[in-house]
Amino acid sequence: MIKSIVLISLLGLISCTENQRAKSWGGSATVDIPTNNKFISATWKDQELWYSYRPMRKDEYPETVVLKEQASFGMMEGEVHFKESK
Repeated sequence: MIKSIVLISLLGLISCTENQRAKSWGGSATVDIPTNNKFISATWKDQELWYSYRPMRKDEYPETVVLKEQASFGMMEGEVHFKESK
């Protein structure tokens, strides 16, 4: 019985994308924003992560922005790192 539960759990984790695992099970994921773009915002719709960005201005520099979950009981908190590049 325990082997079945472990197997089902592993299959569930393997079939999930990095974003889904971060949202559902905690942990972290990284999203590389296309080159020369600035991250604006992000949101979840069901299991899908939606994010927006705009062209980077000449006087702006790449940054990393973190979207972090604060769970009610502090368990399985996830985060997504949005990395910009020039």
